[in-house]
Amino acid sequence: MVFKVATMFSESPGPRLRKDGKKSGEELRDDYLIPWLEKNPNETLFVDFDGTDGIANSTLHEVFGGIVRKLGKDAISRIRIISDEEPELVDDAQQYMAEEAERIGK
Repeated sequence: MVFKVATMFSESPGPRLRKDGKKSGEELRDDYLIPWLEKNPNETLFVDFDGTDGIANSTLHEVFGGIVRKLGKDAISRIRIISDEEPELVDDAQQYMAEEAERIGK
């Protein structure tokens, strides 16, 4: 499945945590991405950030580091991040997942 952040969540993803504002990374992770991953354990989720105004690194870390924190490092192989408009965003998200996998060690 391709989850287009701009149309399925927000063109302007917000802060890291729900308590800090609307359309947070925490909301994206817990209300959209993790439920899909849990419902579809044998499929890959493509998360496409093209069409957004960008996303703060702290929010990106909350989303993708948080997925690994909550689902374990096996989730990394089931997630592909897409951004032709901001390719560094892909690298950052992958780095956050790898760092979290190393930190938790599972």
